[in-house]
Amino acid sequence: YPGMAAERFRRAGEDAERLGAAGDGDDGGGPDTLVWVGRIEPAKDLIALLHAFAEVRRAVPGARLRVFGAPVEGDEATAYLAHCEALTARLFPDEATGAHTEGVGPVTFEEIGGPEVPDLAEAYGAGGVIVLSSVVEGFPVSLVEAMFCGRATVSTDVGAVVEVIGGTGLVVPPRNPQALADACVALLRDPERRARLGAAARARALELFTVEQNLAAFRGIYLELISHTPVCREADTVDAHGDPLPFATPPEARLLGHWTRPGPHLRP
Repeated sequence: YPGMAAERFRRAGEDAERLGAAGDGDDGGGPDTLVWVGRIEPAKDLIALLHAFAEVRRAVPGARLRVFGAPVEGDEATAYLAHCEALTARLFPDEATGAHTEGVGPVTFEEIGGPEVPDLAEAYGAGGVIVLSSVVEGFPVSLVEAMFCGRATVSTDVGAVVEVIGGTGLVVPPRNPQALADACVALLRDPERRARLGAAARARALELFTVEQNLAAFRGIYLELISHTPVCREADTVDAHGDPLPFATPPEARLLGHWTRPGPHLRP
């Protein structure tokens, strides 16, 4: 697995762990706040997330959704963000005025790096549940970051999501706003379950996704490869004058498991 710098999220993770250990289900995040982190683009399916959140608000009227992204670049991303903001205004018409200002409406679109959210750890720490709504995903980096922060997650079943989270979060089909909403409501209404999943997620991330684990895995792979590689002595590949023998090593000697050594019969 890709190795990630767990130290960046250590404080957020330890805070969640400490609060969870208190036994009151408090993980330090907004108890009724969903957080989404990523690049604002069509593949992330924020449209489905917004429709899902409309259902969440019917079940949990005080719920909020905070969408954190990097500064939008390019015409396509700008148009998609504008579409999401317009949809938000239609879905929550009574709260549309100033709905995109922090602390006012149920849905906010915020840039990471601003005064309220200076870094990723602050973004993940702002909510009780982290949501991934993608229809296309490779290795879900944002989920691993959320796991390092000790957060429970609700994700769509795309890419390597299930492989990454194991049993530490809820998974629903993509392009299914109702299923996404139901999973979010289930966790918002059960703080103790949120805390348990968050603690399990952090433990899994520390076990599988750190830089140290990544280096150890690659070291093991290299050692395994070396153990099957034939030993090639310099004396077998040069002549009496020290000049290299271009055909001294047969091609099959380079295959794993073959221990064919250069010999006089192979020399020109």
